[in-house]
Amino acid sequence: MICFAGAISGIAGATEGNDSAYAQVLDVDLATIGPMVALPGSSDEHHIVPIADAAGRKIQRAYVGSCSSGRIEEIRSVAGLLRGRRVAAGVDFFVVPTSARIREQAQREGLVDIIEGAGGTVAASSCDQCIGYQDPLGAGEVAISSGVLNTPGRMGAPTSEIILSSALTVAAAAVNGRVCDPRLLLAERAESAS
Repeated sequence: MICFAGAISGIAGATEGNDSAYAQVLDVDLATIGPMVALPGSSDEHHIVPIADAAGRKIQRAYVGSCSSGRIEEIRSVAGLLRGRRVAAGVDFFVVPTSARIREQAQREGLVDIIEGAGGTVAASSCDQCIGYQDPLGAGEVAISSGVLNTPGRMGAPTSEIILSSALTVAAAAVNGRVCDPRLLLAERAESAS
């Protein structure tokens, strides 16, 4: 979170042109890096894989939110992907803004209407979904989540599974009913617009 806040505000890192010394400077072409997911069980480096490694995995729950990913920017991207689409049958899709203020802003911007119109639910800010308090996952169910943990039993039954990903990837999976690369849906939208 500090990296995101620092990138937005400029307070957490050094800026170009100052006298800071760096051990190493890396230039990375971000266009060469695709979406990644953390497979069930852990978010350590051994479980983080390209989305292609999890693509096609059927889900029953899609969750965007918690203290880590319910920012207005993420809710905007989710609503943008959902606009004109429907959540797949058999998928429960929950969006939980990080704060009441963010939920109110999403409401004012029409984002709540878009998400709910697509078949999702925008809930009040809470930990209920992330910890499986409200509507816990059943045995063997699979969720894709933008939350912070994917340990067994985190969102419900000990045999349920959680795949961690970005908010946009969660929204794409909610539409498809399976884990998928959100760039495919974004490309469809761009193609239909032209």
